[in-house]
Amino acid sequence: MKKKLIPSLIASVILLSVGSQSAFAIKGAGDTRDTAITLYTSTTRTWTLDSFNDEDWFKWRNDTGSTKYVSASLQSPVGLNYDIWGYLVTPGGEYTLNTGENGPGGLEGFGTSLNPGDTIYIRIKPDSFDYSTTQQYEFKFNVN
Repeated sequence: MKKKLIPSLIASVILLSVGSQSAFAIKGAGDTRDTAITLYTSTTRTWTLDSFNDEDWFKWRNDTGSTKYVSASLQSPVGLNYDIWGYLVTPGGEYTLNTGENGPGGLEGFGTSLNPGDTIYIRIKPDSFDYSTTQQYEFKFNVN
């Protein structure tokens, strides 16, 4: 009986000692515009920012065949100041969408129309050195 228990105990110790990444702060996923996470209509995400230079990128392409209105909002964690920026890419060029500065714990957002074929990139980043590996921000994205 003891001989069967020892391999199980060793396996348990190994499994418990192996670290895992947080489900809401996956390194490399959406950390750059090139690796932006594709959004779908009516999306809500809660994530963290891991460092003062961490950024989370999202994107949505209007493949619907008609003009759509999109809105994006960011609720910063209490006491922390995060920023949300939009980058609208059209056949005519790229346009930056900025929001007002609402300070720590504030709600920021923007809305814009996208013609068929347009893409919106959204960047969430800390303002200065504000960040938390445990306090989550809430990001909402809607297409109408």
